[in-house]
Amino acid sequence: MGAPCTIGEDRALTNDVLNAGYDAVYQRTAVVHTVVPHTYRKLCRMYIRWDRSFIREEFRLARIVWRRPLLPRILTVIDSVLTDLRYPVAYAALPMTVALACSNPWTMVHMFECIGAASLVYSLYFLRSERSSEFLYGVLYSYFYSFGLLWIFPYALLTLRNPSWLTR
Repeated sequence: MGAPCTIGEDRALTNDVLNAGYDAVYQRTAVVHTVVPHTYRKLCRMYIRWDRSFIREEFRLARIVWRRPLLPRILTVIDSVLTDLRYPVAYAALPMTVALACSNPWTMVHMFECIGAASLVYSLYFLRSERSSEFLYGVLYSYFYSFGLLWIFPYALLTLRNPSWLTR
């Protein structure tokens, strides 16, 4: 069993392995534990650290991937594009949602329904794979994220060069 590391460190270690010419594989039985902050401020600081690290490691992966064999390279590019597109799509949808909500307040009800439906799919997958009643938190968390944490990624992107990693 390896030493524990944070999400960003994990991505950096994976990039180190790939950069050295080795392959990285998915480990279904891997277990990750996170010390969860108890205040909103500390939670935000943790997510800012993670998002800054995610962004930096995505840029690093973009340089590494072109030295990989063709099939893994194609799969990595597809995965990265699909993963990274969620941000501009989500943030582009915000002004449209606000504009629609101003003209038709029921838009907000539909948005709440969509958030709930999408998170329920992920939560049911979690329930199926983990057999834990904690799957219910997934739906609640998606609302919390949508209204309390959505600002973090743009902030991390805008402050990417900030040397403070907010660890204290």
